[in-house]
Amino acid sequence: MKKDWKHPELKENEIFLINVRDKEDWESKLSKDYKSVRRGKVAYATGGKEIVPNMKPLFAVLKPVRMTKLVVEYKKGFRPSKDTINTGRGLIMFTPDISEDYWIMRVKLYKDQSLVAFPKFGLIGVGFAQESDWNTNLPYSVPAERLYQHIAVNKKYEALTKARCLEGLKLLQKACANYEKEKKEEAEKTINLNMRDVDNLIMGAICTSGLRRVRRFQNSKR
Repeated sequence: MKKDWKHPELKENEIFLINVRDKEDWESKLSKDYKSVRRGKVAYATGGKEIVPNMKPLFAVLKPVRMTKLVVEYKKGFRPSKDTINTGRGLIMFTPDISEDYWIMRVKLYKDQSLVAFPKFGLIGVGFAQESDWNTNLPYSVPAERLYQHIAVNKKYEALTKARCLEGLKLLQKACANYEKEKKEEAEKTINLNMRDVDNLIMGAICTSGLRRVRRFQNSKR
């Protein structure tokens, strides 16, 4: 069925499960997994364009899920994959070896699903750790709502709400911004230290040169 098509019998807070045959008893089989399960009247196929005879739609209400508090987790000893090659004539950029374990930081959302942040093309990308549509991500600086819309295809669990995903995205975005700020400050500090070393070398050279001239002058008077 088309993703944008909605069954006309679907009620608020319900999800469509499957079309079942009239004599099949799916309600009792699924009652442990859902808060409630009910059978509709008309089964449709191909995005609502066709009625399926001798079958009925099955709808369910999800059980309330107890979610843990969202926190940002940082990965120790992270080593980024190489995604850029300098050929001498220009840069060649390619997608790094991205997997569910490739992340600088992450926010665990539900079961084995997390939001992860990782380096990509000199930026920090954000997406879901578990992906059915591989490599679906955007830079962390993209507004949270747009970012969610782009990666929602990989949400994986119906119990994982949009509100929880947005909360996790905003936490991760803040952490990414702080991470980049700290890296910039460290780089500037390193540059300042290197410049100080250069200044010390120059001063040392000047002092050494001046001392040599004094010694030459003293020796010429003997």
